[in-house]
Amino acid sequence: MIRTLLFILFIFQFSVLSYGQHLRDSSFIYYNSGEWVINESLIEDASSVASDSSSVSVDISLLLSSKDHFTDVFCDVEIDSIIITSYTSPIGGTRNKELSSRRASELQRHLSSYTGISTDRILATGAGIDWAGLRSLVSASHMASKSSILDIIDNIPEETWAETVEGLTLVDSRNKHLMDLDLGLPYDWMDKHLFHELRRSSIIVKYRVTPSSFDSAIPVSTLYSSLTDSLAVDSSLVETPIVVPTTPSDLTSGISPKGYFQLPTFALKTNLLFYALFIPNIEVEVPIGDRWSVQGEWMFPWWITKDNGNALQVLSGGVEGRYWLGSKSSRSRREFFTGHFVGIYGGGGIYDIQYQNDGYQGEFYISAGISYGYGLRLSDHFNVEFSIGIGSLMTNYRAYEGEEDNKYLVWVRNGQYQWFGPTKAKISLVWLLGGKRRRGL
Repeated sequence: MIRTLLFILFIFQFSVLSYGQHLRDSSFIYYNSGEWVINESLIEDASSVASDSSSVSVDISLLLSSKDHFTDVFCDVEIDSIIITSYTSPIGGTRNKELSSRRASELQRHLSSYTGISTDRILATGAGIDWAGLRSLVSASHMASKSSILDIIDNIPEETWAETVEGLTLVDSRNKHLMDLDLGLPYDWMDKHLFHELRRSSIIVKYRVTPSSFDSAIPVSTLYSSLTDSLAVDSSLVETPIVVPTTPSDLTSGISPKGYFQLPTFALKTNLLFYALFIPNIEVEVPIGDRWSVQGEWMFPWWITKDNGNALQVLSGGVEGRYWLGSKSSRSRREFFTGHFVGIYGGGGIYDIQYQNDGYQGEFYISAGISYGYGLRLSDHFNVEFSIGIGSLMTNYRAYEGEEDNKYLVWVRNGQYQWFGPTKAKISLVWLLGGKRRRGL
C-alpha cells in the first residue's frame, strides 16, 4: 500500500515536470555614469561603482551556471529564456531612454554570444530613468528635503512637451524640479550617494526543467526519495512563489543607508516660554565640527506700565557650549541640532524689576551651570528644542519703593542674593539658516 502511494505521488510529480516546470535566478549589473559597454568582468556590487570600478567583480558565468544547483539525476535543466531590463539615473535628461536601450542591447548581444542562445529568446528592454528605484532609496534614507523629493517624484510628470515656433519643445520635467530644489543641494547628494544604484541592468534567467530517463530497475521508493529530496532543496526557486524585484529595494533591505544631516551656517532661536511674561529674546547657535556647538543668547525686555507701578527692564546675555550625544552610527541618522545634548553655560546682565511699588535693581548678576536638552526636527528648516539648566546665580541688588504714584523711588536697602538650582527652562523654536548639507558620520 505504501509503495502504491509513493508511486502515485511520484507519477504526479513526474507529470508536473513533464509539462516543463520553470525555475529562475536573477542578478544585477551596474554601470558607471554614461557607460553601456559590458566588460569581461561585470561589477555586481553597486556601492563599488561609485568609488572604485576595480573592486571585487564576478564573472557572468556564475549566474548562468546556477542551473547546476537545480539539476538532479532525474531532471534536465536548460536555459529557456533571459529577460534584461536596463535603467539609468536622472542625470542625462532626454538621453536616458537611449542610454538604457543601449545598455539592454549591448547586454543582450553579450549574453547571446556567451550562451549561444539566439537573441529572440533574450528579451531586452530599456526602461529609462529608474524613478521607482529612486523613490525606494529616498524613502529608505534620512536625507533632508525627503518629503519634497517624494512629492516631486509622485506628482510632477516625467516630461512636459509643448508645440512652439521651433517645433515640439521640452518645457518642464521632473528632473528639473529635483535639480532646482533647495539650490540643488539634495540633487548633488543623491548624485553622490544614490544615483549609482540606479545605473543597472537586471538579468532574469528562466530555466526549463524536464524529466530525464532512468533505470527501471531502481526501486520506486528510491526514485521518489531522490526526486523529492532534490525538489525540497530547490523549492524556493520554483517560479510561482518568486517575486523578482523591479526596483533596487532589495539592495537596501536590512541596510541602513547613510543619510545626510543639514549642517547650517547657524540657527536662530527664541524661547517661547519667555513670551508668557512679554520677554523678547533671541539666540544664535553655530555648529563646530560634528558634535559641538556654541550658542549665544540675549534677553531684552524693557517695559513699564502707564502708572509706573510695574516694570520689567532687563538686558542680559549668555554663552553656552554644547556636546551632542549619541554613537557614531546614531548621529549619522540625525540632522544637526537634533537629539540629546549636554552643555555648560554662563551669563549675566543688569535688571530693574518692579511690582506694585516694590522693586529691585541690580547692577549685574552672574549665572553659570550645566544644561541638558533635546532637539526635535519639525521640518527641513525648523526644529523645536527642550532644555533645562541647573546651576548657581549671584547678584547684588538695591531694593526700592515707589512714592507719590511711583513718581519717585526711595532706596530702602542693599542686599545680596544667591541661588543654586534650576536657573533656566526653555522650549525654543529653532530656525536653521544658510550653510551646506553634508552626510552624517
